[in-house]
Amino acid sequence: MGNDDNRQSEINEKALRLMEPGADISDEQLDELRADDQLQDTCRDLQAAAMSIREDQQHVDVDGELQRLHRRLQPKAAERPLRRWWAAAAVALFLVAGGAWWVSSHRAPADNTDVSAYVTVLQGDDETRQVTLQTDERTTVLPSREHRQGGTATAAGTLEAARLRAETVKLTVPLGKTYRVVLADGSEVFMSPDSRLVFPTAFKGARREVLLEGEAYFRVAKDARHPFVVTTPRVTTTVLGTEFHVCCYDHAAATVTLVSGSVTVRPAANGDSPQTAADSTREVTLKPGQQVSVADRQLSVTDVDTDPYTYRVQGFFYFDQSTLADIMKSVGKWYNMSVEFRNRQALSYKMRFIAEQDSGLNVVLQRLNSLEKFTVRQEGSKLIVE
Repeated sequence: MGNDDNRQSEINEKALRLMEPGADISDEQLDELRADDQLQDTCRDLQAAAMSIREDQQHVDVDGELQRLHRRLQPKAAERPLRRWWAAAAVALFLVAGGAWWVSSHRAPADNTDVSAYVTVLQGDDETRQVTLQTDERTTVLPSREHRQGGTATAAGTLEAARLRAETVKLTVPLGKTYRVVLADGSEVFMSPDSRLVFPTAFKGARREVLLEGEAYFRVAKDARHPFVVTTPRVTTTVLGTEFHVCCYDHAAATVTLVSGSVTVRPAANGDSPQTAADSTREVTLKPGQQVSVADRQLSVTDVDTDPYTYRVQGFFYFDQSTLADIMKSVGKWYNMSVEFRNRQALSYKMRFIAEQDSGLNVVLQRLNSLEKFTVRQEGSKLIVE
């Protein structure tokens, strides 16, 4: 990368920090902005793209706006776009624009009078539960903090396997909580709400194996001699060193999404029975940007955008052309809230939505309601979509 590209990249990063919603700009930053015409122009370009999205959320071509921003800011590096910068630019652009915008719908008047038509897509837990660590001898409550419904949300905490004495432990993360686990080999596991992980405090033997129920993002340390294996009730994933996301809840297809590296995925054996020969041949090897869905022991591979998974680990709700039902399930799990749709048509509305997880529930609801296509309100421990 040449000096001009380095200079533009540096300007881009500064512009992102300055344009971040709620950014506290120091006097030093303000003086630098006033003295740097190129930085001023970049901020104007970012603001102009955001305004274009904000003025017509229903019909705007968001991807087109990003490409136009790309051409304005990096004409000399157009053939070598910097992925990290553009992912960050997308988040900043969308947050400046309001964080939510329309993709498609078949809008119809909601009939909120028929209670039998209400649809509960997520049932919260009425009891506030804690993150627990279970061994053969005892169950320990781990320090954790709530994902606050107002104000600032906080990460739950970190557990280091090397500090534990028991050979095998089970970590349970309830609704409304998240947790980060550092395994004995240095691999990281980012646990989502309503998830359980069984793992050894020291890996022994030919494989590094963990058991997962629920959802987690894995950042696996490389070790070519010891494959890393994630086993869930419906899918088994084998890797050497990579980043990937696994989701396996009851009553839904299990998915494995590859961010980098390579993974091999196959259906898990039924119950406690040995894996059949047919199962061993029915496996797929994913490339980065691919997702495999496993339902009824059948594998289906599709190309996907991995940003929603990586940005979730970095502290964002990030959805691209997702249904409102899926968005609300994620928000409900994060804050341990039941979610009820009284507008059935809204279940299939598709949109792009971004919000900082530490912004609090009130800000998340404000951004969703800014679309003015539906209303989401809180009623006690329940989120109602009308």
